[in-house]
Amino acid sequence: RCALLGNPSGCPSSLADGVYVPNNGTNVTGGIYVKGNVESLIMWVDGNNRQTYDITLNSVLTRIILDRQNNQTIVQGNPLTGLPRGIIQVQGNVNFLGGPQRDPADSTDPGTAPPAIQSQNTVTLSVTGDIVLQRDLKYQDDPRGADGQFGTPDDPTSTENILGLFSSGGSIRVGTAAPPNISVHGSLMASGGNKVFKVDNYNTIAPHGNINLLGGVITESYGAVGTFNGSTGQQVSGY
Repeated sequence: RCALLGNPSGCPSSLADGVYVPNNGTNVTGGIYVKGNVESLIMWVDGNNRQTYDITLNSVLTRIILDRQNNQTIVQGNPLTGLPRGIIQVQGNVNFLGGPQRDPADSTDPGTAPPAIQSQNTVTLSVTGDIVLQRDLKYQDDPRGADGQFGTPDDPTSTENILGLFSSGGSIRVGTAAPPNISVHGSLMASGGNKVFKVDNYNTIAPHGNINLLGGVITESYGAVGTFNGSTGQQVSGY
């Protein structure tokens, strides 16, 4: 990592908090590295069908656009040749992760959320701390097709969108700002001891419907996501 960032004196402890896209001045030479606790990471697809990452760190927004058609990565408006390797490494927490807001914002239908992961984009978000899901995270191309079922004639054959969420030392959490019936497309893994996939305040927040997961969860322990009435089966809180 230090070599890709030019081996600054005292690296890595000397690196300031920030968003780094390793390059040689012209070409992208690595993935995306973030040092510090991320206030928000919004993944979305712009009007030109380009994968976009908006990363806010210490109240500073960094926008990274992947322009596959022109083989460019645009960082804060500055183009570099090539695309980053498929990993975003965060040395810290990601306190707000999601795609675009639903339209309308108060919708309870995850179908109203625009896509977060462009159809050709394959990415792993690797974080040393916690990852907090606060919005839907959806593929542009649902691999099940429009009918939502695998193994039927409308399954797309050319889709490549894949998302991995990996925490090496924290938990993956659904936060208190997350919408009802949240939709999450991707494979989620928290590898640390006693780390879990869970819902914040699962036993006190109002019923939020379902967690609609297209992918998988790998953790050492299973975290709580909600409560229900043991006699009636009625949902009492959480998901």
